[in-house]
Amino acid sequence: MKIYAMTEKGDHSENEDRILINDNIVSAGTFETECDSNLKICVADGVGGNNAGAVASSFVCESLKTIVPSGKNDLVDINSQLLTKSTENANYNGMATTLSGICISDEKAISFHIGNTRMYVFQGSYIKQITEDHTSVNWLVK
Repeated sequence: MKIYAMTEKGDHSENEDRILINDNIVSAGTFETECDSNLKICVADGVGGNNAGAVASSFVCESLKTIVPSGKNDLVDINSQLLTKSTENANYNGMATTLSGICISDEKAISFHIGNTRMYVFQGSYIKQITEDHTSVNWLVK
């Protein structure tokens, strides 16, 4: 399977996005690789308007690089560590990131999502959104 990733900072002074593909973290530009049946892809988008979004997204991707999440508790642990890290430096206070990802192995697949970085399924020319935004606006719309 061929994997392509691209991220850019847009109109911001710093790119707060991070894409984890197996053991590689993409923080700017493009990345291309091929994978066998084991695959880990995560997108972390540092929350703009909060402090240290790039630090938060980098921390989450680095943490996920070392594990294959097997359930909610793994992600709760990473979130707890991120919250602790946010108290270590005044510039990190309130830092946050969205997270969406999928891990596929020979035995199973697990997907996870929090925030407003959406996940989609492509089949031929058909596209379907499979996650919902975890935002106040989406809650009000629903």
